[in-house]
Amino acid sequence: MPFPRPAARPWQGFGLSSADGPLLPLPLLRLAQQAHAAERAAAIAYRGHRCCFRGRVQRQQIHHIALEEWRHRAWLRRRLLPALGVAPRPLMEAAYLLLGMAIALTCLLIGPFWATYFAGRLEHGNGAEYDRLAAGLLAHPQLARRFHQPLRHMARVERRHERSFFGLLRHHPLLPPAAGLFGWPRRRWAIDTLAPPSAAVGGQAFPQWGLLPVSAYLQRR
Repeated sequence: MPFPRPAARPWQGFGLSSADGPLLPLPLLRLAQQAHAAERAAAIAYRGHRCCFRGRVQRQQIHHIALEEWRHRAWLRRRLLPALGVAPRPLMEAAYLLLGMAIALTCLLIGPFWATYFAGRLEHGNGAEYDRLAAGLLAHPQLARRFHQPLRHMARVERRHERSFFGLLRHHPLLPPAAGLFGWPRRRWAIDTLAPPSAAVGGQAFPQWGLLPVSAYLQRR
């Protein structure tokens, strides 16, 4: 008779042993590992995306967004994954690394509109992913106290990225047919109220959460 497959790996940390601590749902653990792998894929993809533009402002804006992705990945690796008792999955990391490299090369072929369009659509999914992680931790109060607010903040940063990309496309004639075909964007934002690119990417530091400013993170890489 085969052994039953466990529903999740034991929850660890905060002074509770794996025997008496609650079990986290396996999909939630996988979602955290996927977010960690996807952040590197996105940052690498933005290297090709940035090369699609000749304007200095657009290139700098995409560069800042890529730095935010690296910062999110570092926080997930150093803070969230150890608290959940899991490590990055090598096969998932390799798959997403190849995906990011493929997207970077594809951006050079499809041009700035489609590269920016799919980047905005990707950031929309990233924001929803962090919201799901934050919501999933609410059932575990000790984890939620540490990680709910920073995850919600990271979701807001991803949505600022999304609005920034939408701002680059809002007057493009291909946007309406692309939205009808691929389903993004589903609603308009007040783009005129967006902060400048250097402030719109959410680069402020929150040391109580372990989120460093971009400049400090670059010094530690």
